[in-house]
Amino acid sequence: MDLDSRQTGGTGFLIEFPESREYSPIKETFRRDNQGIHRLELIAILEGMEALIQWLKDHGGHSLRNSRIIIHTDRHSIIDDGLNNPWKVAGWRRNGWKNHEGKPIKDKDLIDGIDKTRKKLSNMIQARVEIQYVRRKKNKQADKLAKQGKRGEIRNKRIIGEKNVKIAKRLFSGAEIDYGTIGSGDVLDIRIYRKDPVSKEYEISAEICDGIHYGKKIKIYVDFVQETELHRHHNYRVYIEKVFKHHVRINPDFEEYEPEPPLTG
Repeated sequence: MDLDSRQTGGTGFLIEFPESREYSPIKETFRRDNQGIHRLELIAILEGMEALIQWLKDHGGHSLRNSRIIIHTDRHSIIDDGLNNPWKVAGWRRNGWKNHEGKPIKDKDLIDGIDKTRKKLSNMIQARVEIQYVRRKKNKQADKLAKQGKRGEIRNKRIIGEKNVKIAKRLFSGAEIDYGTIGSGDVLDIRIYRKDPVSKEYEISAEICDGIHYGKKIKIYVDFVQETELHRHHNYRVYIEKVFKHHVRINPDFEEYEPEPPLTG
């Protein structure tokens, strides 16, 4: 994915069959914009599974019966999404796609699609379908295909459309804040660089511009009304209302301010 205003990106996947089966590998690439790097990885997994399902229909479902299917990803956060834990995903469904803190599950459309498609594929081959994290070295061919897709114009409209993610370039390179170091009532000066719709809310990604957390990034969840008043590239003084494990909520009485220009000698 390019870090431009459209987040120009691509997906690619390579399906290889056991050496005992004389089937040619399946390779495909697609252009994907306005998704974000994490969603691109999820989309590629979903595209790959759907391509294999179509191949099984075209070649007879019995051809890979009882074969173990392993999906390799070099993005560890994919495993953290709970995709290898069907009970976790089922729990999110029962809870209206919210976690134990009441926070909407991000990318639930893709997680739900992958979980359902994997079950369909598993039923077709009568065997387990796993998703595993592997080092980047083993995913070089898929990476090349994704870059090829980014430069092309072939779009797979069947899986998912563009997501309305709004992003700007970061000014700092700090890691995400340790949410245990802040509390309700704290005041932070921030600059917004990303706005990502999640269910009926927005996840705001911002950089802290002052104090002991200078340069670190923080995630703020707001409703659609607050989102319209928070703009990318703009600076705000916000008042923490509640702190969660991976995000905060803020008081609606935030204030926009003009940052001081850098000192010059």
